[in-house]
Amino acid sequence: MISTVKPSELINESKVPSWVVKTTELIESNMYVCDVCIGHKVQVHINLNDSGEVTFMKVVRSSGNIELADSALHAITKTQPFNISMLNGEDKEIVKNIIFTFVP
Repeated sequence: MISTVKPSELINESKVPSWVVKTTELIESNMYVCDVCIGHKVQVHINLNDSGEVTFMKVVRSSGNIELADSALHAITKTQPFNISMLNGEDKEIVKNIIFTFVP
């Protein structure tokens, strides 16, 4: 099938999906995942300011493994400030209030 997207429309595509992938990889590189964490899941809600610094962080869903939750919170803290400079204004507003999911 031939795409009907105009080149001018591509300029306005959201960079949020690629930002989330890159940022998740950065956070995960700072996570310590213990053997008992494997197979568990944690979701962390964060708010960022205009400089990409975390202003709020909370575990909003967890499979119950406290070590994984603590590791995710520590890794987020260690990874900040997050680079949001490449995002346009609309995308920045989206990532300023976001939930990350970690499933080692």
